[in-house]
Amino acid sequence: MGKKLRLVVRIFAGTSFLILSGCQALSPEKPENYLANYHDYLPEVDRFQVCNNMDCDNLTAVKLDKSRWHKIASTVAVPAKSAKAEREQITSAIALFERVTGPIVGTQNDQARNGFSNWSDRQLDCIAEAVNSTTYLLLIQKKGWLKWHTVAYPLHRGF
Repeated sequence: MGKKLRLVVRIFAGTSFLILSGCQALSPEKPENYLANYHDYLPEVDRFQVCNNMDCDNLTAVKLDKSRWHKIASTVAVPAKSAKAEREQITSAIALFERVTGPIVGTQNDQARNGFSNWSDRQLDCIAEAVNSTTYLLLIQKKGWLKWHTVAYPLHRGF
């Protein structure tokens, strides 16, 4: 292959790569768009909604007092020194959100691993868990407690 032809091939390949990667790099939907499918209003620090059953058919409005926010803040308010450390903080914060909101919305007895045997009035499935986790993540972000991460549209298998 001659020099000119190799150059043309490289330019074509490079341009194609940029065009295709540009298509993949289009902004994904915002996480608020995901929540809009389920929530009556988007989460704010002073009030938010939590799913309390399968498929997130029912929501309960929640307003946390200062002592509960302080408890959650104790897990994530101090900036993490790394992305990995921040993920660990986020994990702890979401678990704490679940423990704090569970008694308020009636999901404190939610069982892991959904099966037909444990479907109850206040059992959460993957949809409700994704909605609630997205809500908690957005609240953590709104509080300014994320240094290394940004909340994005949830990834899921489909349906």
